[in-house]
Amino acid sequence: MVELIIVVAVIAILASIIIPKMSGARDKAKLAGCKTNMKHISIAFELYANDNQGCYQPSDYATLDSSHSLVAGNYLKRTPMCPGAGSQETYSYYVNSQEATLPAHRWYLIYCRATPSRHAALGLDANRPAYHSAKGIIENGAIVQ
Repeated sequence: MVELIIVVAVIAILASIIIPKMSGARDKAKLAGCKTNMKHISIAFELYANDNQGCYQPSDYATLDSSHSLVAGNYLKRTPMCPGAGSQETYSYYVNSQEATLPAHRWYLIYCRATPSRHAALGLDANRPAYHSAKGIIENGAIVQ
């Protein structure tokens, strides 16, 4: 009987150690999904530019939705949603269009529209994850990829 109690206690201790780590792994997987979505959007941007004489989307600031030309034009199969922020959050982007005719000055920034508190649970500060066409993934103001 004492041995059974000891085994149950050891299992409880191990469970109390493992369960919080599993939660952190789930949050990191959601953040990875968010970053993957931004990379897929960037690929769609490049495909769009390739089909349109090197020009990116015509808008300075815009939000991706089902009527957006990247989705409607079949560059993306569906409107990407942030997995860490719920099903209603999507992505927005900014295109540097002031000198967009010069290839060296063309760039875009894709960012998650999720509220900062949603990403704070994933270990990010108020800066949402973003993707810069020339720099890659940006988290907490720092380039990570």
